Amino acid sequence: MKNRYKLVQEWITKAENDLKNADILLQEGGTIDAICFHSQQAVEKYLKAFLVLHKLPVKKIHSLVALAKQGAPKEVRLLDFMRKYKILEACYIESRYPPDSRVYTQDEGKEALDCACEIINFIKKLIDE
Repeated sequence: MKNRYKLVQEWITKAENDLKNADILLQEGGTIDAICFHSQQAVEKYLKAFLVLHKLPVKKIHSLVALAKQGAPKEVRLLDFMRKYKILEACYIESRYPPDSRVYTQDEGKEALDCACEIINFIKKLIDE
């Protein structure tokens, strides 16, 4: 298996790419579903980086709620973001898969990115400790 710290950095690099893409799309008037998708993906990858760092198993799932619960034994404050995880999960799924897909507004895309940034800033502090 790869060095754990190298794998953590790989997850972070991928997450930062998603975050950057979401921000560029928001600034350039890109499609809102892509902003929502990249925002959710960035948080998912940061949560997975946290799990790897703490030697917890990383399941191939997309549920931010489930990933946060998995990491909670190492950091219970991950559970403080449940409302934001649910916002990101909903817009991730609903923006991607017909027939239940819906169109999100620019404000909703910005909210998704704001939620992602708040969660990620918290996880970054945890990883840097």
